[in-house]
Amino acid sequence: MDLTWLHDLPPFNKDELSREARLGLGAARHMHDAKYVGNDFGYGVRELASHHSRDERTIRRWIRKAHDELTREPRFCKEKQCGARLPLGARTSRRYCDQHAGNAARVQRHRHPAKTRRARN
Repeated sequence: MDLTWLHDLPPFNKDELSREARLGLGAARHMHDAKYVGNDFGYGVRELASHHSRDERTIRRWIRKAHDELTREPRFCKEKQCGARLPLGARTSRRYCDQHAGNAARVQRHRHPAKTRRARN
């Protein structure tokens, strides 16, 4: 597994990551710092799996989740004139920030669609 993506990370807030991605980031950094490469990478994964009392596939999934969340293009709230960045760990189906994801904002969009939605590109 290639960990070179750790070198090119933009500044980010670790709290925005999902729990699995935070664990995966820690695992990836441990693997990178301990210089587990090539055939030794599997040994490092087994060592981490034993330490966390998890399966090796879980450790690899955590690392993949961290990679996916940290290298994804930033996404923004779809509410007109908002543009707030969505958290890194947000599901791909999420379209609105915390402020505009609530019931009141949803009802407002339903009642006045022309005033609240951005023009589609």
